[in-house]
Amino acid sequence: MKKYASLFLCLLITSAICGSLAVSWIQLDQAQVFSSLRLPAGFPTERMFVAIWFFIFSLCGLSAWYILQSKISPKRKKNVLIILLILLGLLLGWSFLLFHDGNLIGTLAMGVAALLLTLLTMLMAWLVDHNAGYLLFPVLLWDLFSLYLNISLVVLN
Repeated sequence: MKKYASLFLCLLITSAICGSLAVSWIQLDQAQVFSSLRLPAGFPTERMFVAIWFFIFSLCGLSAWYILQSKISPKRKKNVLIILLILLGLLLGWSFLLFHDGNLIGTLAMGVAALLLTLLTMLMAWLVDHNAGYLLFPVLLWDLFSLYLNISLVVLN
């Protein structure tokens, strides 16, 4: 039972809390990204962004759960989970800067930082539990795609 409680807690923190913050910024769109900016080819719709963020944050939650379930020292678990939380903060910051502030240069810098931190997090999680590292691979793909979006937004606007 404790195993499923920790899974619920991990998914609650990542998907429910982080996901709801990102979704609220996307739906409010105070920077009017969808209406006032020239968008590059392949830019996701509002609904697609919501689905992507829910998927990304759920994968981060599952990865955290695998890390918590591993049979390694608590100190190593703590280190990986802290890096994962920082990655979640960067992903949330990207969404905030783009949809709330409309800061294109800030999102570009945040995207580069998120890409590098995702690589580090994947490696650290993989060393703890291979499944945890593999679950972060779609996050890496999203970071690469969002970097394309950021560069395109800066060039077009």
